[in-house]
Amino acid sequence: MFRACLVGSAIVFCLILIPVVHWVTAIPAPFIGGFVAGARRKGRLGEELLIGPVMALVLTGPILLVFLIVSLLFDFGAHFVLSGGLIYALYAAALGTLGAATGIRSSR
Repeated sequence: MFRACLVGSAIVFCLILIPVVHWVTAIPAPFIGGFVAGARRKGRLGEELLIGPVMALVLTGPILLVFLIVSLLFDFGAHFVLSGGLIYALYAAALGTLGAATGIRSSR
């Protein structure tokens, strides 16, 4: 399962990383990554509840690093870094779980 979560997280990271396309793909990226992870896993029902949070944990490190760099460049406080990272982690976990549920159900 962890390997499928890494693949889903890599998809999310790549969709956000592409310079021009990220304006469109960054919003549904956790759903798309969760869908691919769930379809790749073909796991039991109930595993989708784990795929989303694991993807969010994998993505939290790079996202916190981005928020830290932005806060240093534009003189934001630590509150900005922590709240931005927490909000994105919850967002990625929720959409990753929905995508994984859809992917697992479509692969059956």
